[in-house]
Amino acid sequence: MHSLSLFHQFTGCVCSRESAIQTQMCTQTSSSFLLARLDLMKNDSFLISLKIAIRSLFEAAATERNFRIQLAVAVAVIVAGMVLGLTTLEWIVISICIGGVLSAELINTAIESVVDLLQPDIDERARRAKDFAAGSVLVASIVAAIVGLLIFSRHLREWLQFGT
Repeated sequence: MHSLSLFHQFTGCVCSRESAIQTQMCTQTSSSFLLARLDLMKNDSFLISLKIAIRSLFEAAATERNFRIQLAVAVAVIVAGMVLGLTTLEWIVISICIGGVLSAELINTAIESVVDLLQPDIDERARRAKDFAAGSVLVASIVAAIVGLLIFSRHLREWLQFGT
């Protein structure tokens, strides 16, 4: 019955659960509906997925403080890179670091959301899952900061020497 209730939640089916016949009919109707919907979406599935992914980025920027902070740091790094004239290879490395940190934050947010959904009460296992996800963002951020220091230190020295 648990899997059926998940099915009902997923499909939005609101049939009476007391009647096995009604539930079976609802399941068959909803399954047919889902299969038909999937057939219609097959051609547009990439565009739909892209739209959802882009929407999630805007939602994260609107609702997640840490994601906004990391976006601001990324913009500052990009502006500094343009001012200091990074090489193509340096831009590649910086882009990978920015993408890694932002991706880690999005994954962390997704893990926290799922853990909160599945375990709203305080639980040691839920805390550990959320802490480990946050730790992955910290590791990505530290690595990105070290890479940034290594790349920008040379450019800053050159810029300061020519500026004085």
